[in-house]
Amino acid sequence: MKIAAPCAHPCSTVIWDVGGTLVDRVVGQTEALAHALEAVGLRLEAVDAATHERAHQQYLRTEPHWRTPEQEQQGFEEIAALFLERTDAAGDTDQIAQLGQALGGWDWVYRPVPGIPELLQELGAHGIRQAVASNWPPSLPRFLRNQRLHSHFSVIVGSGAEGCRKPGPLFYRRVMERLGVDARTAVFIGNDPDLDILPARAAGLVAVHFDPRRQHAGADAHDVPTLRQHLLPLVGLPAGDR
Repeated sequence: MKIAAPCAHPCSTVIWDVGGTLVDRVVGQTEALAHALEAVGLRLEAVDAATHERAHQQYLRTEPHWRTPEQEQQGFEEIAALFLERTDAAGDTDQIAQLGQALGGWDWVYRPVPGIPELLQELGAHGIRQAVASNWPPSLPRFLRNQRLHSHFSVIVGSGAEGCRKPGPLFYRRVMERLGVDARTAVFIGNDPDLDILPARAAGLVAVHFDPRRQHAGADAHDVPTLRQHLLPLVGLPAGDR
């Protein structure tokens, strides 16, 4: 996949996707769930398949409607109640709240992609404005703080708080409104061709396909050094060795 033709003048803003771009998962979903259940003394093996499925469907139904961190936490407590309803802790509000906190506190299962913190620092040191635009629940600012990435971004746009999602054009318009810049002066970096790259280009942005998971052979970059070589010329910086 070729990157879009750069704008006539160097771009002034870099917009980042989050999952699979800035960070990647280092702990599997099953292990993370087992860890959360252990917070209330419940073993993963003790939860039957039907309960797992009901909890999963509850998440799929409710997550798109979470607009605030408080609603997100309430949503996780509703899921926690499903996990506990066939246990001795059924209806125990303290246990439900504790498990809800554990289910919602999944920041630890992610780590920054190697080299990303240094690249963010380099761009910021040269005065390049940076933002985040991601399909993510309302806890996105907290998540970025816990990953020690928050300070690099002047604008954070998450689908949960906004009530719209990629690849919809409304999401990309909302990002541009929050930034107050012309799309032609911004670069979008993402890992998913259908959610990130194609709709970003359709919205008028320059787009770089960064695929550290190596799921797409035609991506512009699979590691941060190659991404840096693509990105720095777009923002008017030399791409030589630091």
